[in-house]
Amino acid sequence: MSSRNDYSTTSEKQQNNEKLKALVEDVFSFGDLLLVANKGIGKTNALKVLAREFREQPDTRVIVFEDFPKWCLEFDEIPYMLIHDKDVKETNHEIDIEDYFLRHERDYAVLRGSEIQKALESNKDLIFVSEITDIERQAFFIYSVV
Repeated sequence: MSSRNDYSTTSEKQQNNEKLKALVEDVFSFGDLLLVANKGIGKTNALKVLAREFREQPDTRVIVFEDFPKWCLEFDEIPYMLIHDKDVKETNHEIDIEDYFLRHERDYAVLRGSEIQKALESNKDLIFVSEITDIERQAFFIYSVV
């Protein structure tokens, strides 16, 4: 004997699964996803569900960038690589001021290139846990990998 609540829960789960599949299809079609919400609303949990869906797709890979090892500790078993603060260094640069579209005040270099390359080549899915302290170097690292 099932109650109305059982039906309601089952129906809600089916609707949520349909919405999730539609979202996954949209990301495949358009390639972008921006998820913004207050702390504690469930952004990370939603992304974990999406990541599992993407991992099941044959021609996709999941690469997670995090600065706190939440995914390593709470998500599926995916290899991870620790990126130290010293692994992204500021370098000297020259600027051609005559004709530029975008100018950045600093240049950076990502060290441990062969290790990072090997990790990317040998793992379909990968988590980068970063100890990088400033946002510009963190962004440069992510840009470099992507």
